[in-house]
Amino acid sequence: MLTAKQFYLSGLLVLLIIVPCYASPIDSRGFYYTDFEKAVDQAIFNNTTVTKQIAELTTLRLRSDYQHLGNSAYLLYKHCLITTKNKGDDAAIIQQHLASQATENNSHDLRVAKFLCLMQGNIRADDSKNFYKEFHSIYSARNQLHSAKLFYLLSHDYAYFLMEKGFFNEAVAVINEAIDITVLNQDHEEHNNSLATLALLYDDLNQTEMALKINQQAINNAVSDYQKVNFLLERGYILINAQLYSQAIDVYQQIKQISVLDSQLDIIISSNLSNIYFETEAISENLAITAHLLTIAEKSQLSHHIAYAKVARAFALLSNGEAAQVEIAKTLFKEGYQWFESTAYDPTNDPGRLIGWAELLKQQGFVSEAYEYLIKGSKLKDKIENKALRDNALYLNSVLEKERSEKQLLETQLQLDIKDAYAKSLNVQKQFWFLAALALVVLIVVTTLTAISIKRLNRELKEKNNALEYESNHDPLTQAKNRRYFYNYLSNRQTVDNSNKYTLLALLDIDFFKKINDVHGHDAGDKVLQIIVQRIKENLRACDQLVRWGGEEFLLHINTTADQQQNRAIIQRILCDIERTPVKTNDTEITVSVSIGFATLVATNDLEQHIKVIDNYLYQAKEQGRKRAIGSLNTTCSEAVILLSEL
Repeated sequence: MLTAKQFYLSGLLVLLIIVPCYASPIDSRGFYYTDFEKAVDQAIFNNTTVTKQIAELTTLRLRSDYQHLGNSAYLLYKHCLITTKNKGDDAAIIQQHLASQATENNSHDLRVAKFLCLMQGNIRADDSKNFYKEFHSIYSARNQLHSAKLFYLLSHDYAYFLMEKGFFNEAVAVINEAIDITVLNQDHEEHNNSLATLALLYDDLNQTEMALKINQQAINNAVSDYQKVNFLLERGYILINAQLYSQAIDVYQQIKQISVLDSQLDIIISSNLSNIYFETEAISENLAITAHLLTIAEKSQLSHHIAYAKVARAFALLSNGEAAQVEIAKTLFKEGYQWFESTAYDPTNDPGRLIGWAELLKQQGFVSEAYEYLIKGSKLKDKIENKALRDNALYLNSVLEKERSEKQLLETQLQLDIKDAYAKSLNVQKQFWFLAALALVVLIVVTTLTAISIKRLNRELKEKNNALEYESNHDPLTQAKNRRYFYNYLSNRQTVDNSNKYTLLALLDIDFFKKINDVHGHDAGDKVLQIIVQRIKENLRACDQLVRWGGEEFLLHINTTADQQQNRAIIQRILCDIERTPVKTNDTEITVSVSIGFATLVATNDLEQHIKVIDNYLYQAKEQGRKRAIGSLNTTCSEAVILLSEL
């Protein structure tokens, strides 16, 4: 479809009015490293000390080809990166020099050099709105680069940025640009690094087979044992994600055969093996590996290694179930977790660890402690999900702002061209009426196309806002409402006069859901969640709410009356409808049942207190054999009733 700019250009060719247009992105297949860029890399590779590296870079400035814009920008980037990472005294001077030169020369190469140096030196606030906007703007203008090396680094880092923010398909397209550069220049080391990144992207897209295939390419082509070990570690990560634990163990054995384990590598491998043994319930192996892990972590004297080792050891000891080791396990986990809480270093941004610890405590009978950790894990999960939504919104907003900026620039240029055409028409009296009429037609066309473009952009913005609003209020897997929506719903509900003051509040948990995941796989578990939600919705009205409360737990908020028989029938019907028909997945039928805690309430103002009440009923339902509902049909919660499935 023709854009407004393309249509306008085609209509004005007869007047020889040329509208400057944006160049298409550089074809990376024709973008070669210069001899100067290769000399810069060789100077750094041949010298092991920072002083010698900087001295060699200073010597290279005397070469005549240093004046080439791409060459000078790449050298300054390397100089900046070396001093920034090593906290050299002249780091700030180099950074300031890069900034001033970029402004003075209007050089995109220098802007990219400065941006990448600050970003890779870990001194950028990568969660700020300005960072998103600047990174997207710099990458979008990559067609202005003269340095192939900077083009590669920018593409690679932008792909990694997109991967971290969850834009995996976009990241695949960007990393392929970087791969094209490395193939063209026979840059084997960076080619392997880009392949490894691509493998991780396919893993994030749940394409395990493709991820492993590409990762194996990187391993086969590794230029050093160091690089090969890194790619093998990433392969282990992919295999663990796919629950191919025996293959992952083989990978770690392979690493031990090709490399002498230093303390850091030993800690990484031992940590991953501990996770595998915990998931596969290999208790004796986990006890042995975590004991080794804690020993080498304490020898390293690195606080974050020690904290992580304590947490892993705690899981192993508590899983063992020996009474004498329980208090040791609880103390180790508390010490490890307190260290993570007290520092900015937080690799445990995985709420599953806290929730897993809560489940383990519950299995051992420490219900109150389990509840505390479960609450912490749930809050951390909500915090991470909200941050991910905010990150996505910031990135999409930066893209939209870039599009608006380009549209405004185009409109300004169009207006200038129209004025120029009109001025020229005044100097040609013979063609005055023809040009005047033509200018009027062009103005009408441009105005119409601009209005259409604005309308389209507004429509797209509205659609994207609606999509973001939907995503922020719904669980992405089951399409049930999420907690954020539910709290907003309660807040709005309190401001509206509602004649129906009775509420049936129920907390539903799928029985033996972990076993379903372990036996049939996570895909089957996901399908069970989706089918259960469908069956619950069939028993609810539009005014009722179904909320994914966490994991396999769902909260039901049903507008009702004080009629106990009616409320009993609602709960009974949900129990039966879920259990009546097995869930079909592949060639397997899975019989699913649920446990429910419920209560009839006059109002839901004190939500936390009501949830504690029905959570306690849910706990009783599970303790008494599952496949049942326990709760109160009167509003005082003075008498609990037990409802069983009629199947």
